[in-house]
Amino acid sequence: MGRQVKSIETIISQLVSDNELNNEFIFTQLVGFWEENFPDTLAKNVKLTKYENKLLYMQTDFPSWHKEIILRSSDLIRQFNKHFGTTIVTKIYI
Repeated sequence: MGRQVKSIETIISQLVSDNELNNEFIFTQLVGFWEENFPDTLAKNVKLTKYENKLLYMQTDFPSWHKEIILRSSDLIRQFNKHFGTTIVTKIYI
């Protein structure tokens, strides 16, 4: 019997549908992507704090970064979803 190889997109889609335990797994993946792919100034000043049911929560102590995330939220969502190959994030709360 041959093993069927699944793409990362297929695996993540299955994880998204499984929900509760997978929220923590997806959150960990989002944090890793955030820290590795966004400018240091952004990643250092804005922290990802929670992920639940395709909602991503962020926190910052700086009003200017708060405003920046609000202005860029659509682009950030698009980048997250493109990276994972499926709709991982539908809304960002900060």
